Amino acid sequence: CLCVLAPQEIAGHSSAIKKSLWCNDDTQILSAADDKTVRLWDSRSMEEVKTLIFDTSVSSMERVADGEILVITYGKTIAFYNALSLDLIKSVEAPAPINSASLHPEKDFFVAGGDDFKLYKFDYSTKEEL
Repeated sequence: CLCVLAPQEIAGHSSAIKKSLWCNDDTQILSAADDKTVRLWDSRSMEEVKTLIFDTSVSSMERVADGEILVITYGKTIAFYNALSLDLIKSVEAPAPINSASLHPEKDFFVAGGDDFKLYKFDYSTKEEL
């Protein structure tokens, strides 16, 4: 017998979900939505663990290759969070609204691009634009 299981659903956002990621050895799921939140979910119980609330909608969310850092962009802000605890590590304000950002695997610098058609490069330690 081939049994087809109904998909599991997680509910909690109040508007469109723009990004979702597996995290913490696939025991948790992150979701970012137009309701200006990023939510962390337990993948087994499907319960919400933690919520981050922002001033504007999240435009991108990326986990660095080693899984330790989460990069979130919203408005002109590029924010770096601990991927396990969702505690803020640091944030940087860019000259224009940012649509995406990426931290270099060696964590020396990061790049970000946005509404002004420019790509910005920053030093991760000093937060200075290069």
